[in-house]
Amino acid sequence: MQSMSAVDQLYESRGDNSYVRYGGRGVVRVEGAESSDFLQKIITQDIGKADQGGMLRGCLLTPQGKYLHDFFISRAAEEQGVFYLECEGGERAHDLARRLMMYKLRADVRIEVSEAMEVKIFKNCRTHEHNPMPAQKYGEEIPFQEWDRARIADGIMDGARDAEIGGSTLAELNLDDSAVNYQKGCYIGQELVARMHHRNLGKKHLVGVKFCGDLDGFSGYEWGHEFDDLGILRSHVRVSDDEIYALMLMMRAREQALIEEKTIKYGSMELHLLGL
Repeated sequence: MQSMSAVDQLYESRGDNSYVRYGGRGVVRVEGAESSDFLQKIITQDIGKADQGGMLRGCLLTPQGKYLHDFFISRAAEEQGVFYLECEGGERAHDLARRLMMYKLRADVRIEVSEAMEVKIFKNCRTHEHNPMPAQKYGEEIPFQEWDRARIADGIMDGARDAEIGGSTLAELNLDDSAVNYQKGCYIGQELVARMHHRNLGKKHLVGVKFCGDLDGFSGYEWGHEFDDLGILRSHVRVSDDEIYALMLMMRAREQALIEEKTIKYGSMELHLLGL
């Protein structure tokens, strides 16, 4: 039996309709008579599977198949040909819209940006002001830090907090299964994604780890810090005075060795793999 993910355990522990608020998100609205065909030819997901729940995750890639943006796709309930791409906010939202405009050409499509809004994330849906769920009831609110910790434990990336824009592959970001439909037609960057997936070429990926012990020196470590042969630091959150959860870009061979070693010393700290 497959064990429950850390995120699912968190929602289960807080009861029905529990949710977390994620501020600073953005939304790109794509509408028009050709909006569905337009998106289908560009993004990694099958746009036909989008519904109002907003849980379908997709990506926009470079022509070489490297990561540019990920987003959660929802279809407007009462408007034909309207899709919302919930994405990172601010300049990142504008960048997504600009890149989509590059492919618009003469397509009957209109693209608009909302650069700053709050998203409520439930276990089975994501809601925002452009994609309200009228029947959704609100249960207990989960503090963002707790949700972020569970996300890291599950190895789930969070946009530019964990990705090298224009450089990361979807396999490195653990998006090659969750954000790609391999049965759909062609899309931008498909060749690299399909080749790496079918030939199992991904040699490294994001792994959730826990640092514990004397963490005084950790404050000097920034995004991209290389921990010798262990991996490269990405997003992280302090859980307590002596615990930090982090995502690290790690070679799969090193991950396997760490599974066998259980724990290793790094200076005054100990490092453990999460999710074991």
